[in-house]
Formats: sequence, C-alpha cells, structure tokens
Amino acid sequence: MGGEAELKKVNTIVSTGDFEIQGQKLNATLKQMAPNMESIVISMGGTTVMKDAFDGTAGIKAQGSSSINYTPEELKEKKARKGLFEQLYYSSAKLEDGGITKVGDANAYKLIVTPQDGAKKTAYYDAKTGFLIKDERVIKTNGQDLNISVYYSDYKKVGNIMFPYRTLQVVPMGQTSQEIGIVLKDVNLNTPLTATDFK
Repeated sequence: MGGEAELKKVNTIVSTGDFEIQGQKLNATLKQMAPNMESIVISMGGTTVMKDAFDGTAGIKAQGSSSINYTPEELKEKKARKGLFEQLYYSSAKLEDGGITKVGDANAYKLIVTPQDGAKKTAYYDAKTGFLIKDERVIKTNGQDLNISVYYSDYKKVGNIMFPYRTLQVVPMGQTSQEIGIVLKDVNLNTPLTATDFK
C-alpha cells in the first residue's frame, strides 16, 4: 500500500465520489480522522440523503429527517479500530493463514484476522500485487448476523500510498443480495479536520 512509514504519516483522509445503489448514482463525501473517527454523507442535488458518522465516542445513522444511534455492537466495533490502516495493527491481532484461494480470476492469500477487541474478519490479498481485494465479516443488525463481503479494486497512487478507488459491498437480503458501490474521484490526505466533522 505504501509502506509502514508512509501510512503512519496520514492523520486524515477526505474522499469524494459516487455512491451507487439499485441503479441510482448519488454524491458521496467520506471523511476519516485518526484513530477511528469517520463519516460518510450521501447527497443528491446538494441535499443530504443519508449520513453515517462516528466521532470516537458516539455514532449516528441519519436518513432524511430521522436518525438513530449506533447499537452497542456497532459502537464496540468502531471503538476497537486503532487507526486508519488496520494492517499497521495486525501485530496485536491473532492471524491465521488460510492458504491461497481464488477471488474472481485472481489468486489471493487468505488471512483470518481476529483483533483483540474487534470482530473477526477474513482478508484476501492479491498474490501478485499484495493489495487487499476482498474482505468478509459478520455484523449484527437487528439481532441478526449478516455476512458482509467488500471488494476493492482500481488502486491508484495518492502521494506515496495506493488506495482502492472502487469498493463494492455485497449485503445478503433474504434470498438475494444488495450491492452498494462507491467509486472515488478524489482522495486527499491530511486535510485539516476537527471533531465537528463527525457529528
């Protein structure tokens, strides 16, 4: 991705792009600040449609004029994040080698990661490039376990770090699944942010 020294220089990430769901394309603004603050605002024509924000202590999800607080499980997962790049903190997690498998047409190293405080996930790294191309995790929503898969692609260099400009999240919905895509257009590092950006 860019090496440990380069990753440790990054304190904030601000990205803009398109949010794609069910054939619709909306505007997306994503902000992250170390160690674990983050927000995503989805808008259309300058009007906020959805917002998801975590300020390091509390989190909200808003849609239109209604909003709900994060569940205890969601808060625990967010608070467990130690930094913007979780790979820097693998040394404190339990790691299991899952061997080599296929992700699409690519050979990938499968790594099972169990953080000290967070939820277990499975990460897949492209055997040729070393880039993360997929991860899988189980999240609790309304008392149910959901197996979420996220695919990463279209890596581009920002400063000295490679970022995936395209992510695709696949969420099971009964007998089908819902796909949520984000295609980034712009990524900026170390843009000044404050805690109010995550309220």
